[in-house]
Amino acid sequence: MNNNLINIKEYNKNKVAILHNNSLYRKFFLHSICKHIFPKVKINKKPKNFLSENFVNISWGGNIKHKYESNNIETLYIDDGFICSNGLTTHLHSPLSLCVDTKGLYCDTTKPSDLENYLNNYTLSTEDIKRSKNLIKLIKSTGITKYNINYKKDIEINLPKNKKIILIIGQVEDDKSIIFGCNKVKTNLDLIRSVRKYDHNAFIIYKPHPDIIYATRKGKVQKEIALRYVDHIEMQASVLNCMKISNEIHTMTSLAGMEALIHNKKVITWGNPFYGGWGLTQDMESYDRRLRTLTLEELVFIVYELYPIYWDFKNNTFSTAESTIKELDNNKNNGVIYSNSRGKIINLLHRINHIRKIKVN
Repeated sequence: MNNNLINIKEYNKNKVAILHNNSLYRKFFLHSICKHIFPKVKINKKPKNFLSENFVNISWGGNIKHKYESNNIETLYIDDGFICSNGLTTHLHSPLSLCVDTKGLYCDTTKPSDLENYLNNYTLSTEDIKRSKNLIKLIKSTGITKYNINYKKDIEINLPKNKKIILIIGQVEDDKSIIFGCNKVKTNLDLIRSVRKYDHNAFIIYKPHPDIIYATRKGKVQKEIALRYVDHIEMQASVLNCMKISNEIHTMTSLAGMEALIHNKKVITWGNPFYGGWGLTQDMESYDRRLRTLTLEELVFIVYELYPIYWDFKNNTFSTAESTIKELDNNKNNGVIYSNSRGKIINLLHRINHIRKIKVN
């Protein structure tokens, strides 16, 4: 059990968690986890009279009703963790890790967060550093990422021999990290244009976000427009495979930038991601509350070991980053296949079956 989880459990040992305004799917796994943090969990679609200091509002993704803000109800901010699942959680893959923050969303750089506080102040022990180095090796050897989408295909492209290869990571444009973390470059098209202006001669690969490709989320760039600025649009291969052939990774705020650092890639940020501003990335925007520089081992330990909560659904108990990575690695072949129509049918059946089995006590 990490320090952040211990602190959260101790602080909330006499409080009641309120789950509301969440989908049935989210209520399922939030209830499973929250009942191990709080002495009591209440599930209400329209909560009433929760004005006592003993109640804690569980806010997924920072969605807070005005009632809670106006009455200063304490809030625990929850979102997908950084090593999460074999497939997108928007496709009902339960997250094996969660970011749990008492101050705000970790991706909202307009406000402080527990994660930012740890990054500014936590001092690693010798054992922490050793564990972080081993974790970096494990992540690199397994190729585990946040969602581990099973594309089943390597990138197939003839690369020029005498040009820098740049990979642009696309994002969902209504993602909170863009809304709260980008001042100048706020769209995928803005990013594409900016990167081409940044390097006129590079061979540029654009990788759209899978939620845009398969779930029609906000952020699509028309192919004919994108190709005015980039040399190749990659729809099939994984982000990790695209990284392997690239010299630089450009992103607004995507976690793929953090993953690229782990894989020893140069990362240029065009927004304010939580991993930027610590001396490990080249940043196109400034940061106000970065108080020190960090080593990769420090960044990785705080982001993956200290801050998130890991959950083992099989044994109904808390877990660790290492155990979660190994579980995801062992079950990679059970992930969703996105590259053909069969994969879409499998995903639809997965959704139906998951909802059918959900029971909330």
